[in-house]
Amino acid sequence: MQSHSDSNRCLLTIGPIFLKATPPPQPDPAVVPLGVTIEIAWDSEAHRVPLFRKVRPYSNDNYSFHDIVLRELDMPCGAEAMAFFIADTPAGRFFPLDSILFALYETNRIQRPLRSVLSDCREMVPFEDQINRESVAYKGAIAPALAEQGFSIVFVDVNRREVAVLFGWIPPQDRIKLKSPSVYCAKVGYRMLPDGTMANGRWYGTRKGVGAILGREMRGLCRGPLKNLLTTSAQERLMGELKLDALQLPSAESARREARSTFIREHPELQSNMRTLADKMMEAGLYSRSTQITQVVKNLPRLIAEAYSMRPTGKA
Repeated sequence: MQSHSDSNRCLLTIGPIFLKATPPPQPDPAVVPLGVTIEIAWDSEAHRVPLFRKVRPYSNDNYSFHDIVLRELDMPCGAEAMAFFIADTPAGRFFPLDSILFALYETNRIQRPLRSVLSDCREMVPFEDQINRESVAYKGAIAPALAEQGFSIVFVDVNRREVAVLFGWIPPQDRIKLKSPSVYCAKVGYRMLPDGTMANGRWYGTRKGVGAILGREMRGLCRGPLKNLLTTSAQERLMGELKLDALQLPSAESARREARSTFIREHPELQSNMRTLADKMMEAGLYSRSTQITQVVKNLPRLIAEAYSMRPTGKA
């Protein structure tokens, strides 16, 4: 994305803010009006745009932050989004709020901190992400300076070569919950040094979205080696788990997981329909026959995010 100096960026005079509003008519069964608008304004123009949510094929009620969308014709700015986050309906295309906020913050001067905007959104829209939830097993493993600002560990994947740690940001309203829903913001890979301690780590690229901005903010709160994102006890624990895993033979499930990521990257045309993608992955033998198709669909957002963050962008 093209970079802009602050002097070349336009200043938002209002917003982004979220307000309750009378829900518009439902334009299509695939999207549901939320009764909330996002409002922004520059000196020369203003926008008040109704928000919708995508209807998940495996759950009509639960939805995540990434399921919040707005009509393409109402978009206050240009934005990019991956196909599986867009609701493509006979009534038009609906783009994720995630992509709109990212575009606004990358190309404008906005006085409101992004985390404040996300917190206000959560106050108006009760999204509940069933996948990117704070890990109970690793609660307290993140550096205190990050935990105080709402960052947490949402998932840890240990294989023979590396420990992959996924980080998220939890809105203030949800931090008292046992398994708090979060907005995914970063993935870091950690390997072991010859002396058994943790190497500095490698930062993996994230797609364009608010998670990329949250990831930058997380790094700004915790300078130095990437292992500083974790407490010392967490570093020792993860290296102990990595050492134990290295002594074991790779499992068939581990091999299938790598194959699933490869399949997803090689078939971007299937990502606009999660059920179709799940069916094709089942047909390709990437899941056991006893696996429920609804479980495959439910886990696809995480698998897709991981598949596109496999290639490291460099050391931090």
